[in-house]
Amino acid sequence: MQVLKLCAQAGLVKLGHVALDGTKIKANASKHKAMSYARMQKAEIALAAEVAGWLKAAER
Repeated sequence: MQVLKLCAQAGLVKLGHVALDGTKIKANASKHKAMSYARMQKAEIALAAEVAGWLKAAER
């Protein structure tokens, strides 16, 4: 939901109907792939910079 709100604020989408899919997908909850809170905070900074770059490119 947060992603949809951000996209709407950026003017990237017009919200209308939203559909949910209940498809079951096999997952692998590997301890090696899991993120600690500290690692997640670092990833958040990098991802925010990447998204900012996308938005800047979209404006051009």
